[in-house]
Amino acid sequence: MTSLNRSANSWQLILADLALILFLISASVLVSRNATSAKADPQDLSEANGLAQAIWRSGPQMPGDARTLRKWLEMQPLDPRARLKIMAVYRRGDERLIWNDAQAMASHAEALGLRSRIVIEAGDETGIEARLVYDSAL
Repeated sequence: MTSLNRSANSWQLILADLALILFLISASVLVSRNATSAKADPQDLSEANGLAQAIWRSGPQMPGDARTLRKWLEMQPLDPRARLKIMAVYRRGDERLIWNDAQAMASHAEALGLRSRIVIEAGDETGIEARLVYDSAL
């Protein structure tokens, strides 16, 4: 009788072991896939790779004290791990204007000790946005 009880329980242990092995293999494949895609293009950091701490947009929607980027940056608690990510969109003909604005924003950030990244692309409307993001390891 003892041998029947042992064999009846052993298939459950084998099944649990196989489930654990399958889980570990699946997790390692996902981790290696994410690491490979991150190494493929290090300059292309998506929002999944950088969490925004705060967002500033040009225009009247910002509160009075934060209408300029310089004042907005001074109001933020700055973290040495953070970076100012400047994202600009321009209409045809506004390339030079938006580039100058983005460079000025980057120099404001540098004066406060922040590193910055500028991303500029063509679009339907001209606009600029800045985000304090955690997208790089120290």
